[in-house]
Amino acid sequence: MSFTIMRIQKIKTLQQAHGHCAHHLRETAVGNADPNRKDMNQILLGSKTGWYQEIKTKTDPYVKRKDAVRAFEVMLTPSPDFFAKGGIEKYGQFSGTKVDEFKASAMEWLKSEFGDCLQNVVLHLDEKTPHIHAIVVPLVQDPKGKPGELKLNQKAFLDGPTALKELQDRCAEALKPLGLERGKPGSKAKHQPCKKFYGALQKKGKYKL
Repeated sequence: MSFTIMRIQKIKTLQQAHGHCAHHLRETAVGNADPNRKDMNQILLGSKTGWYQEIKTKTDPYVKRKDAVRAFEVMLTPSPDFFAKGGIEKYGQFSGTKVDEFKASAMEWLKSEFGDCLQNVVLHLDEKTPHIHAIVVPLVQDPKGKPGELKLNQKAFLDGPTALKELQDRCAEALKPLGLERGKPGSKAKHQPCKKFYGALQKKGKYKL
């Protein structure tokens, strides 16, 4: 049985944004990625270079506190067996048809869920399991402001564990037609940041749900 996996990581500083950008665009070496497959990666939305500067330009006027969340990353991927070519899971060998189906469904959900707040989306195909990294800049209508007056407000999407669970539910429902199941809600598995979580996944070849 294959599962839908989603992880969220908040981005509070421009340094963190730069690190995410460098990873997504392979501007720095990635230990578990094959450098010979770098050109297979796909920019599905947004800039091909230096998009962290766009985050600075967009968010600077709205940053009122040092710990403000300027953006957050959504990492989406099915469990590795979903992409297995011919039913056999091997490093870097996966069904192109399954990749296309996942990409189309994931993009449809991301656009529907985050709308104009969706900044950049990258599909990585140079690692063991295809996966998507999406950057969301939470500039939304200020509930206390005039129409069109924006506010940097990640709580509009990530206001506590209930909101995160509901986000995971909607994501799983959107990808369900692909034959993917949602991981068990309320799992006691400890949440990990995207980078640490995915690094462990690639080493072990398994997801801990």
